[in-house]
Amino acid sequence: MGQRLEPEHHRLRDFLTRAAQPHEFYEAGSPQAEAVLAKAGARDAELPVVVDGDAVHAGVDVQSLAEAWNVYSRPARTHYDLLIVGAGPAGSPRRYTARPTAFPRPLPRRTCRVARPATPR
Repeated sequence: MGQRLEPEHHRLRDFLTRAAQPHEFYEAGSPQAEAVLAKAGARDAELPVVVDGDAVHAGVDVQSLAEAWNVYSRPARTHYDLLIVGAGPAGSPRRYTARPTAFPRPLPRRTCRVARPATPR
């Protein structure tokens, strides 16, 4: 929760959205925000506040939240086996043949779902 028009709070919401992290945004001072803060035991916490299960991140920004979530950790191995099933022409049962064209064909459109922050009513 935070203030809707505060630039740093907006960056945090944008980070969560781009990371496809489902979340809800509560405007500071709203009854919903007060209820969430009271339940988390963080009534006087510095804004913005991210409540992640039992963890409360107060006065958080994108960098500190990424560090708390260990986003910057190094891979445990040097090599990984990767298998992608049905990810496009290579995963399709049909055969595709290359046609010479003057301009590259556009990629087929795919439907993607992105978690968006819920807006309070």
